[in-house]
Amino acid sequence: MADENSLEALRRRAFEHKRASAEAIEANRRVLQVDPTDARAATLAARFLGDLGRDDEAEAAWRSLLEHHPGHTVAHSRLEGLAHRRDKNRPAGSRSTGTSQSRGFRVRRAPAAIVEPVLAGPGRDACIAFLVQSIRMIEAIDGQRLAVTDLPSDNRFRVSGGKASAVTPWKGLLCVFVDERVLRDDLKTVERLDGRIVNFAGELASLPSSIQVGVPFERIAEAAEILLPSHQAHLRSSIEVGPPPWGHAHDPDLYRYLLDVAHDF
Repeated sequence: MADENSLEALRRRAFEHKRASAEAIEANRRVLQVDPTDARAATLAARFLGDLGRDDEAEAAWRSLLEHHPGHTVAHSRLEGLAHRRDKNRPAGSRSTGTSQSRGFRVRRAPAAIVEPVLAGPGRDACIAFLVQSIRMIEAIDGQRLAVTDLPSDNRFRVSGGKASAVTPWKGLLCVFVDERVLRDDLKTVERLDGRIVNFAGELASLPSSIQVGVPFERIAEAAEILLPSHQAHLRSSIEVGPPPWGHAHDPDLYRYLLDVAHDF
């Protein structure tokens, strides 16, 4: 008989819960006690906390998830939603002003101040070149789906096309969404370049074949040719699903800066 307290048994019981409840949250937290990196259990626990209106706990849970999965698109989106809801419920006189309604986009920063500190060091030029290639791919498919956005709360920025992020730098990794079916035969090569999966297939319900891989900045030049075909496949699916949730925060100055800098090399 299987151990009822084994990780597999805990996961099975946790994933039986389809609706938010205290029991569902506790079941997923028990999984996380054994495996703190379990993205599915962390996502469900945070989501259920939010569904029950326990916003402070939900925010803490989403941020905990990002410690293990820094490019987790759902977590970033939910944190932005929580910030927007919190700001919306404040008295009118105490609300912050800015170019966006969401806390993640509130502060308007100069493009150089957004890009250069994040990409400083080896691989900077290759990362910018990849970001611009992603922008060009999105524009070739449907330019109306493009969103280049600053995320000052996370000290980073991203290029998006459609429902999911396309590319974002994060803690020394360039995190790139790709179609797993296209990349599958080359995944081992990406791993040999010190790349790793940041978001696994199935974590985006509307894009079940999309995964996010993170590659160290200094290895992007070697990985770009491998990643671009599968990245383009992801973009086509993402754009087909719908517009980017962050389209209202598109920063044309940041967009132009990336293109201008890329012309220098």
